[in-house]
Amino acid sequence: MFSKWFGLGSAVSPDPDTPGPVADWADLIDDCPIAAHLDAAARERLAGLSEAFLTRHRIVGAAGWTPGERIRRLVACQACIPVLELGLAAYGDFVDVIIYPDEFRVRRQVTDPLGLETEFDHVLAGEAMDHGPVVLSLPGLDPRADDTGEPGDWPMNLVVHEFTHKLDQTFALSHPDARSGPDPIRALRTTLAATYDDLLERIDWLEDKLPRDVDPESPAAQAWFATLPLDPYAATDPAECLAVAAEAFFSGSVRLARNYPALQEALAGFFGQRPRLRDDVPAPVGPTTT
Repeated sequence: MFSKWFGLGSAVSPDPDTPGPVADWADLIDDCPIAAHLDAAARERLAGLSEAFLTRHRIVGAAGWTPGERIRRLVACQACIPVLELGLAAYGDFVDVIIYPDEFRVRRQVTDPLGLETEFDHVLAGEAMDHGPVVLSLPGLDPRADDTGEPGDWPMNLVVHEFTHKLDQTFALSHPDARSGPDPIRALRTTLAATYDDLLERIDWLEDKLPRDVDPESPAAQAWFATLPLDPYAATDPAECLAVAAEAFFSGSVRLARNYPALQEALAGFFGQRPRLRDDVPAPVGPTTT
């Protein structure tokens, strides 16, 4: 078990002889496309781990809204799929998962190189606070949010995205200079750094090729950027690249596997899983860098 490799102890996973009330979870797990690669035994373990998650974490509502039992179970199930082979302690010691009924605003402050401070409101669908709670928005909890069957759609799963940030906070996965950890961690750090650099180069290439009358931030540029291996949001910083790549990995992105096979293997080695690939290759619109 990877939990032993990471020094997390066997107590982070439920006793395999008492996997939990599988019947209560079966339909919900069936409704999660990111669980499609799991066999019967793995689904049984997922049910038990999800029950343990609900015991270990508080899932509460915000803005006067209270999540029902199905919402709580949807969060638990999707959050436990990435750590099925790692154990719950991989997420650290945070307790609360806070769900807003819609996107939420946070106040940000940035300081420019001249020392000038600017405050602004940032609209978010989710956030994983360092040493703090995971915050999610209700619309992003649909496990089939990206299960449209339309080639070219960006793979997405808000729960996987935000909980991958928690894994990053535990293992420093987006910090290539970190030295500690077993081989799967070091391999992921190295390949993620190379992927991030490559993605930045691809985006620079595309922006250079855009017609002068096309704003890179406008909808008109979307067809061009849809040819990238990962959602351009991954270029924000290495931590976001990791979270976006994890979404693509568990969603079975062919684009990820074809363009970044080393990262695909590194993610498989870290998570101890191999999700089924699905056809998310975009239509040949706009330029490519291949």
